[in-house]
Amino acid sequence: MVRNFEEACDLPDMGISKFELSQMRKEPALNPFSKLDLEFLGLSCVPELLQHLLNPFRSKATLKILHVRQSASDLRHYASWAMKPTERSSIGYPNSELGFRDKFYQFLKWVFGPDGISSLQIVLFGDFAYGGRVAQKNVLLCRDPGSDNHFRVTNAVDAEWIEVRNGYRSVIAAGFIRVVEQLSGDARKSNVAFTTSVAAALDFEAVCTYDLR
Repeated sequence: MVRNFEEACDLPDMGISKFELSQMRKEPALNPFSKLDLEFLGLSCVPELLQHLLNPFRSKATLKILHVRQSASDLRHYASWAMKPTERSSIGYPNSELGFRDKFYQFLKWVFGPDGISSLQIVLFGDFAYGGRVAQKNVLLCRDPGSDNHFRVTNAVDAEWIEVRNGYRSVIAAGFIRVVEQLSGDARKSNVAFTTSVAAALDFEAVCTYDLR
């Protein structure tokens, strides 16, 4: 489906070219997250790019929560990056890992697995703004060392979600870019979240930040 950029929608590749991606692979210091120690990170990005962007966090112990944000406006017109339309439970969560699109499922196995990000505890998918207006298309996953896949699907009444909601309500509900600023030296050392849906914000220097302290 051709994307209509006259309406509000996400940029699935965040405007990152294949050349830029290859350069980041060759030179990890070019990755925009290589110098950031984040506790919460929100990205509007398709799963197949996430592993490359998140690689710097494999050697850190800071990132706890990842929000893969596909906006409500995007989900109204385009397929979910995470879930198959036919594999749904009555409350909007996949019945099993079979409900996930393959690329998202492979990403989850990597990020929660032994070669992924050991500090990560939660992955959120969807749009949680305005009280989760597309709740049926949102999903919450948490680390589960006892599972073969190292993660499990949870829901809004589980303790994991309640803890995340209470501790990170403002950043989870954040819409599109609120403030774009150059990160100062102090900001680079703080716990900040990055969220974007336009390529201009990923200028590798200018990011949208939210202080989580």
